[in-house]
Amino acid sequence: MLTLLSVYHGAAGRVPSGAAPTVDVLERGTLRRAMAVYTTFFVATRSELEGALPDWRRPLASPVKRTRINPLTKQLQVYDSWEPEEVRSERIPAAKPRVVEMRGDYQTYLKERLPVALRTLPQLPTKGVLSPHVEQLLAVVAGRPEERLLPALFPPGGSATGKTLDGLPSWGVDALAAIGRHAILSIGQRLVANEGWFSDEGWPADACATLLQGLNSLAAQARDAKRGIYLLTEA
Repeated sequence: MLTLLSVYHGAAGRVPSGAAPTVDVLERGTLRRAMAVYTTFFVATRSELEGALPDWRRPLASPVKRTRINPLTKQLQVYDSWEPEEVRSERIPAAKPRVVEMRGDYQTYLKERLPVALRTLPQLPTKGVLSPHVEQLLAVVAGRPEERLLPALFPPGGSATGKTLDGLPSWGVDALAAIGRHAILSIGQRLVANEGWFSDEGWPADACATLLQGLNSLAAQARDAKRGIYLLTEA
């Protein structure tokens, strides 16, 4: 069973009893605090993904320079953005109130949060896993420098909605699929020993190993089916 992971800004990154997990989310230039971050990895072709999310827009072919005020230093910063201007100017769709009935285990609940067309795709639902976690993980697994995950599609209203959809690079999928079962725990131990997101947030090695095991299985499916892996984050 997949261990669901969350992030808490407190002692050693652990969630005290009765405390709600929170995370500071950097969404393409905007830092905000969210009560929870839901992340789902999908195996799909681009056409399958676009068919499941017909209202989402493709990113720019090459990044443009945009500016923002760093919320911590209050200094002006320049950053690369792949977000189309028309997406940025769209109104964010109003969230419709809904009552969620819990049925079965928590993984079922996470799956039922997704758009219907995405639920049939091979997937790995998690909680509290951000793109920077995946970038660090892929670098450790593949033995190469970290690379930023690139956006695959943008939702109506853009990243200000708290939703991002990134694609894992093909070399990362191949590296994940090639992990030997005997190496999973040792890689998890390296993730928590190295400086980065996992160690900063106090992830235990066995939680990293559980995430790696799920990604290893998903990547093998993607490799065999000649498909990609995409990362949907909802904050």
